[in-house]
Amino acid sequence: MLLRIVLLLALFVPSTASLAAAEKAAGTAGADVTMLEDLNILDLPTDNILWHVERSAQPRKAHEIFRDVSVMADGHVVFAGQMGDENGKWEQSAYMALYDKSGALKAENLSALAGFQTIYDIQNYDDVLIAMGDYSEPQSADDLWGAADGGDDKIFIRIYDAQLQNLLHEIYLEDLQGGLYSPRMVAHDGALYFKALQRNAQMQESTILYTLDIALNDGDYTVLTREIGRYAGRSYDVVIDNDALYASGQADEARLIKQPIKGQMAETLAVASEAVSEKVSNFSALIASADHKIWVAGEWQGQNKREGIFGHFDAAGDFFLKQHFAAQDKALFSAKRLIDINETTMAALYFLEPEAQDQPRFSLLMFLSKKSGALCQAYRLGDAQNNNILAYNGAYQDGVLYIAGALAPKLSGRLSGSRLQKARFMAYNAYGLVINVKGLETCP
Repeated sequence: MLLRIVLLLALFVPSTASLAAAEKAAGTAGADVTMLEDLNILDLPTDNILWHVERSAQPRKAHEIFRDVSVMADGHVVFAGQMGDENGKWEQSAYMALYDKSGALKAENLSALAGFQTIYDIQNYDDVLIAMGDYSEPQSADDLWGAADGGDDKIFIRIYDAQLQNLLHEIYLEDLQGGLYSPRMVAHDGALYFKALQRNAQMQESTILYTLDIALNDGDYTVLTREIGRYAGRSYDVVIDNDALYASGQADEARLIKQPIKGQMAETLAVASEAVSEKVSNFSALIASADHKIWVAGEWQGQNKREGIFGHFDAAGDFFLKQHFAAQDKALFSAKRLIDINETTMAALYFLEPEAQDQPRFSLLMFLSKKSGALCQAYRLGDAQNNNILAYNGAYQDGVLYIAGALAPKLSGRLSGSRLQKARFMAYNAYGLVINVKGLETCP
């Protein structure tokens, strides 16, 4: 068995001179602002919830989240992310759990390595499970908020058998110019591609492409890596369309990096913030449709407020804004993921964080049209009490939507200032939700 893996790493650098491509300003065909208060948001019917899981390794339940979910051909499901650790340093352990199609726990794996670990991506690939995440040494943390600067972060790739019983192989990837973290991957024509972030000692980030060959010979793995390029700009998600790799993110504005797989020159597709808003813009999730549109979800960020955006790039590289969401009160919209549902529908996961402490934070499941970008229906994940779901990622297979995330209860108000702001984004119990899409209002 030969696995050929290409790793795309995103970093900030002071200029874009290292990107050997022309930067193209995209069009901004606009959309009216839709206020959250005017949306017909429905509660998710309980009859559509097939099962859910909640996991916690420690009683305090801080820093625990499922960041990804992968569905196998036989219906088994793997949730992956991190668990908390109450050892005085608030360290984090990488965690995976395997469930059958009815929600029964079959196996789990909690890393015993000291320090800060999390799994960002899990893939069922060629009869093995490939987990990708990041790790930093325990001494890099100076308080409960985690690593001080991320400078020593490494990316790990771990290969497990499909039953999650045995670790078959693992490697760590480092960069001499800074730490590597927050990877994402995508499969295409027998190869895997990865996106991640890099940060140097000056807190600058940029983009690197790597090839990574993993060969299995007589039960032993051989791993070779090769860097093939560096580019400016942060990225959050990655897809492949028409033999090109697209990475969504932000430099000085929302942007897409387009990197042809066959070695042609890369190109950046940028949407200047001032063209559509005075706020800083960002693309954090993307998906490719059959007509070769690259759909993106993201945010425009202003003072104490973040508004949700959704649109697409066409084949010419022009951007068309289709949805713009905002709230009357100060609130933070955060786009988490776009998920392919069927030939007419995609699902968008947005997280809403109200400014007021007494208001619950929750996620929106939005069904959007691939034809027009129209919002077909929005559902609230969670309730108005203390069971509000941070939907971080998702997968779809055979009429069932699998959502990975965490429970995000209201705070008690015991913290204040900057620590309160950071705490409001902390996840608590890791949480997985499995939804029967049949009967929900998707797009015609």
